[in-house]
Amino acid sequence: MRRFFYYYPFTALGTIVFVAGFVLAITGSAERDAYHITLGLLAMGVPALLAGAARLQARRFAAEEVQWDASAPLAAQALGRGGSRTVAVRLSRTPVWFFFRVRCAVGGPYSTGRSFRFAFHNETNTPSGGRVEVPVRVPLTGSIEARRTTEVRDLFGLTRARFGPEERSAQQVLPP
Repeated sequence: MRRFFYYYPFTALGTIVFVAGFVLAITGSAERDAYHITLGLLAMGVPALLAGAARLQARRFAAEEVQWDASAPLAAQALGRGGSRTVAVRLSRTPVWFFFRVRCAVGGPYSTGRSFRFAFHNETNTPSGGRVEVPVRVPLTGSIEARRTTEVRDLFGLTRARFGPEERSAQQVLPP
């Protein structure tokens, strides 16, 4: 199942658009309405083409090694204050095609104290590879079970194509 979600080409919005296009095409063919059929095929075709293009670009990026650098210690800091720690990722310097961005994300469960747990997520987008820094702001001391992912996404938020390994690590958040 994990492999399915790794290679699934659509975001939640992309899935809704694709399914709506499918329903529109089916109802249009049942009613013999050319407008419904055309709109349905467009609503299915555009996300499918974007997903194919994103997968091709993800293959280009996956050919080179993705290197995450999470060696710098994390320290708690008050929200709203300037500055933040970063987790760096090195990617191929290959630029992505028009309408696409490379997305690097860090997230996972964050626990502080005995029973207080909440979700933690930060991400950044870039039109090209190279060194990308993901800002990480945490307000309290505790521990993070970080999951780091890289993917190619389109600007419309319909498709995604993951590449590189999904890295996991546990990090302690130090006092400020």
